[in-house]
Amino acid sequence: MLICVIGTAQNECADDTFFQHLLSYDFEKTNHYLQSVENDSCHDSYAVLTQLMYHYGIDREKDAASIKDLTYQTPLDSIALCYFQLYYENRNETPLKQIEQQYLRAKKHENRNHMKLILLAYLEIYARSSALPYDQFEHYLNLYNGLSSTENEKAWGLFYENYYHGTSIRNDTRSYKRSAIKLKNFYHKNKAFLGKGIKIKMEESIGVYFRVAQIPDSSIFYLNKVVNYANAPYIRRQKLNTFLDFAALQRDNNDFERAAQYFFLAKNYIQGVDSLESEAVWKKFKSEYFYEPQKIYDSAYFYLKSSDSLKIKLNHAKNVRGITEINTIVRAAENEAELEISRQKEKTNRYVAIGLALGVLVVSLLAFFIYKNTKRKQRIAEQEKELEIQKKEKILKEQELNAIDAMIEGQEKERQRLASDLHDSVGATLSAARLQFDHLSNNKDNLDELDELFDKTKTLLNDAYAEVRSMAHLKNSGVIAKKGLLPAVEKLARNASVANGLTIEVQDFGLNEKLEGSLEISIFRIIQELVTNIIKHAQATEANISITRHEDSLSIIIEDNGKGFNIRKKNKRSGMGLSSIEKRIEHMEGSMDVDSTPGKGTNILIDLPL
Repeated sequence: MLICVIGTAQNECADDTFFQHLLSYDFEKTNHYLQSVENDSCHDSYAVLTQLMYHYGIDREKDAASIKDLTYQTPLDSIALCYFQLYYENRNETPLKQIEQQYLRAKKHENRNHMKLILLAYLEIYARSSALPYDQFEHYLNLYNGLSSTENEKAWGLFYENYYHGTSIRNDTRSYKRSAIKLKNFYHKNKAFLGKGIKIKMEESIGVYFRVAQIPDSSIFYLNKVVNYANAPYIRRQKLNTFLDFAALQRDNNDFERAAQYFFLAKNYIQGVDSLESEAVWKKFKSEYFYEPQKIYDSAYFYLKSSDSLKIKLNHAKNVRGITEINTIVRAAENEAELEISRQKEKTNRYVAIGLALGVLVVSLLAFFIYKNTKRKQRIAEQEKELEIQKKEKILKEQELNAIDAMIEGQEKERQRLASDLHDSVGATLSAARLQFDHLSNNKDNLDELDELFDKTKTLLNDAYAEVRSMAHLKNSGVIAKKGLLPAVEKLARNASVANGLTIEVQDFGLNEKLEGSLEISIFRIIQELVTNIIKHAQATEANISITRHEDSLSIIIEDNGKGFNIRKKNKRSGMGLSSIEKRIEHMEGSMDVDSTPGKGTNILIDLPL
C-alpha cells in the first residue's frame, strides 16, 4: 500500500483561483488555468491532483504513473498521493492517520485551501463507509463547514451531509423529502455560482431523494438534467445512479420494457476501481425493481444473491487470501491437534536449553559490543577534543596576525599621508624659501631690494612653520592635548564641514571624562578615517557622529546621507579602508557593523570595551 509522505518544502501551493475551480469540479476552468501557469513551481502538483479528481478512480495505470513522477517537494504532492489512495485503495483501508498528518500540517501553516481539500477526502471516505460511526463523520463535516466560505464549498458540505443520511436505514419517506427540499432550495438559490461537477452531484441527489419520497415528477425533472450532461469520468457514478433511478421509476409505472432499457444504459457506467460496488448496486436494483415486481423470483433471487456476494467480495477484497490461509491452517490444526501437542512436549525441553544458551551468548556478545563501542566513543571524543584545541589555537594565531597586519597597514597609510602632505605643502613652501635665499644671495649688494627680499623670505618661513604646525595639529587634532577626544572630534567635524557643502554634527552622551591617552588616539584615528571616507566617496551633504559612553563600553555611530554602496559586492581588500578599520577594532576587542544600501546612505556602529 502506498504511504502518504509529509511535504517539507516552503512552497505551500495555495493559489485561491486554482482551488476554487478544483473544489467546484469545474475541470474546464481548471485546465484553462493550468495552461496559464505552466512555469509555476506548483504546476505539476496542480496538474496531477486535477487528473486524479477528474478520473475519479477509472484510470489507475495513468494516475499511478503521474503519482510516481511527483517530486514531493510540496505538501500538495502528498495530498495528491492521499487522493490516489482514496480512489484506488479499499476505502476502509485508506490510511486515515496519514491523511490526518497532512491536515495537521496544513492547519499548522494556516493553509485553508489544503485543509478543505483534505477534509473533502475525509468526507468521501466516511460517506462511503457505513461501518464508520456518524459522530466521527460529523466531526470532520463541522471542521469543513467552519472553513467553507463560497457557495461551491458550502454545497459540498450540504451534499455530504445528505449523502450520509441518505444511506441510513433509519430514513423514511419524510426524511428523504426533507433532504430533497433542503438541497433543492440551496441549489436554486446558488445555481448561478455552482461549478459543473458539484451541480451535477446535487441534481442527481435531489432526483434520488424525490424518487424515494415518491414525488416522481420532481425526480424526473432533476434526473433529466444529469442525463443531458456529456459523459465524463468524474460524473460516472451520477450517471449510473440516474439510469437506475429511471429504471425504478418505470417499475413504478409497470413499464418493464423501458426499465430494462435503463438497466442496460446504467450497466455502461460500471467501470473503474469501484466496479465491484457499482455492479453490486446494479444487480440489487435489477432484483428489487425489475424481476421481483414481475414475480420472476428465480432471477430476482439470483441477482440479489449475486449482489450480496459482490458486497462480501468488496468488503473482504484485500483479506480473501489471508482468510483462506487461516481456514487451511485451522483445518490442518484440527486434524493434527493431538500430534502437535505431542511434538510440542518433546520440543519444549530442547527449546528451553537452546534458549538459555542463546540468551547467555546474546548477553555476552551484547556486553562485548557495548564495551568496544564505549572505548571507540572515548577515542573519538579525545580526538575531537584535540582537534577543537588545535582549531582554537589556529583561530587565535590568525586573529593575532590579522591584528598585526591591520596595525602595520594603518601605520603605513599614516606614513604615506604624512609624506604626501610634506611633499605637496611644506616641500613647496620650503622650495620657494630656498629660491628667495638664492635671490637674496645674488642681490646682497642691492640695498633697495634687500628689505623686500628679507620680508618675503620671512613670510615663506612663517608659512612653512604654520603648515608643519597645522599638520601636527591635524594629525593629533588636540587628542594629546588636555581637552581630550571630544574636542578633537568636534574640531575635525568643523574642518570637514567646510568642504563640498558637507555638514557634520557631533553628539555625545556621558563623555564627561577623558579616556586613556593611547585609546583616545586610536579612537580618533578610526573616526578620522571614516570621516575621510565620507568626504572622498559618499557624496553626502549631511553626516552625524554620535559618541556614547556606557559603564564599561563606548558606542560610536557614524551616519551619512550619501550614495551608499552594496556591502556584498564591495571589494573587501580595497573597501574604502573598512577592512583595515575592522581589523584594528577587533584588535581592540571591539566590534563594527556596517549597514549601507545604494542611494540610502551608510550607517556604521562601533562598540569598544573600556
